[in-house]
Amino acid sequence: MSSKDNDWNHTEDEVRQWFNAVDTDRSGELSVEELRQALKNADNSSFSYQTISLMIRMINTRNTDTLNLNEFHAMMIYINRWKKMFNLFDIDGNNSIDKEELKEALYRLKLQISDHIIQLLLKKYSRNLDGETINFDQFINICISLNSITEAFRYQDRNKQGILYLSYEEFLIQILNLI
Repeated sequence: MSSKDNDWNHTEDEVRQWFNAVDTDRSGELSVEELRQALKNADNSSFSYQTISLMIRMINTRNTDTLNLNEFHAMMIYINRWKKMFNLFDIDGNNSIDKEELKEALYRLKLQISDHIIQLLLKKYSRNLDGETINFDQFINICISLNSITEAFRYQDRNKQGILYLSYEEFLIQILNLI
């Protein structure tokens, strides 16, 4: 991927050096645990297993639970984009997103989410258990999860009316494909 395709301008050598530093077992593949040791939030907490697994599933097309060098590079580009978005919506600069900031972020992402759903998202994803704020990796988790859910919904919403009629089995298939 050329630098004009993204705004994350690092040389292939830099990416390879970072990859090799993270690849502690020298397998040529990065595991969830290796990525977890490398990816940190502003408070120095590690990214959650769930967030890393979601990123791997989003990027890896080889049906493995690891990333190779090219996939790692793609992941770092995504992380950079999400970080810029996170910083844009973290209005008070406290390295967390609250209800109003999340609402604005999702609105700008063209997702019309009710206050009730936003509160549920905060409760589900808040790491400090206050249900009031999320940190960076949980922001990524929400973005990936909502994108997957929205795509699955749009696929089933054949009449584009925002309403689904699903059998229980169709519903289970959709849910199981998402988790």
